[in-house]
Amino acid sequence: MSDDVDPQRLERRFLGLLAKIFSDGVVTDAERGELHARIQDGQLSPEQIRAVMLHFLTTSLGHITADGKVTRREHDKLRLIVDELGLPDDSVPDEVRDVLAAPPSPDA
Repeated sequence: MSDDVDPQRLERRFLGLLAKIFSDGVVTDAERGELHARIQDGQLSPEQIRAVMLHFLTTSLGHITADGKVTRREHDKLRLIVDELGLPDDSVPDEVRDVLAAPPSPDA
């Protein structure tokens, strides 16, 4: 199997794309188009795409909550990730929902 079609390599590339798209907390139309094109290109199955998205989401949550505070910017970024990934509500981890349901830390 060539490196270009190795499933793990494709998943890592998709994860890298997600990291790039969400790194600044803003998703441009071009980035949104790139994300949708990658999702629809058929290289990864829907299950693989969902697994990578959930991995990215939970990793992002870990970074956001590492210091025990969630700033307004971090809260907004997590909301952006959830909204842009378009995951079904029932697949969003409870921990993510809890952070989004709570107000950002005061003075943050």
